[in-house]
Amino acid sequence: ARLMMIESVTKAVVAGTTYKEAVLCDNFYTPRVTPQTAWELSQMVDAIADLSVELGIPFISGKDSSSGTFESNGKKIDVPMTLAVSAMGRVPDVKKIVTREFKRAGNKLVLLGPTGADGLGGSVYADTHGQRGGRLFDPGKASAVCAVWDAVLALHAADRYVSSSAIAEGGLLFRLFEAAFGSGLGARIQLPPEGGGRRDALVFGEFIGTALLEVSPEVEQGLSNLAVPHQTVGEVLAEPQLVLAEGGNVLWQQSVAGLAEMWSKTFREVME
Repeated sequence: ARLMMIESVTKAVVAGTTYKEAVLCDNFYTPRVTPQTAWELSQMVDAIADLSVELGIPFISGKDSSSGTFESNGKKIDVPMTLAVSAMGRVPDVKKIVTREFKRAGNKLVLLGPTGADGLGGSVYADTHGQRGGRLFDPGKASAVCAVWDAVLALHAADRYVSSSAIAEGGLLFRLFEAAFGSGLGARIQLPPEGGGRRDALVFGEFIGTALLEVSPEVEQGLSNLAVPHQTVGEVLAEPQLVLAEGGNVLWQQSVAGLAEMWSKTFREVME
């Protein structure tokens, strides 16, 4: 529940929204009420209420639906305990809203915020390998989350980045695909060397509260004094392809068109 709040606000912040003037709306969807689901719902409400106070961002509306139980032919299906959070905030200048598609080949790609192997817990990547894990990514206390947002907003106020995404479901690799698909450009990501930690965590970890920013090489050189975690992970390419490399060796590459074909395949299967 806390991560859903942080993810929603981060998406607004990277676009240029002032989180200190933002409001939230919650939407719960749970199975039919039982003592267990009622307890879990109560725990979720308490968690987001506490975080709302800590962040200084109020909930102004919301609802819950406890109709997520389906029975047919003697079988019962319960939906997972689900929370969707919507964020709405003030944008000082709509002309300065930053979108997610890449803008210029040669620009650097920077992750601003915490990362780590625990970002694979509960991820789409782990799920595709039949793995679950018992712990989700922890972006830190409210003060640490706000510090990342403040750093992003300071860079935004100075026009220091030209595209942005909030890391969420699918991790960095999916954000790269979205930005490339929307721009006709590509990206090359430098993976950590062998022995430098899990390399799949960088591209598939779902680091909620962390932002992907596209900056010029000149801006990238001036980020060393930032007081929040950050790392340069790659650069924008003129060719519409995604590349994972280690040093000068290409470990994987795929055209954006090929990825788009795979991405849309599921939709076609449903429609057909």
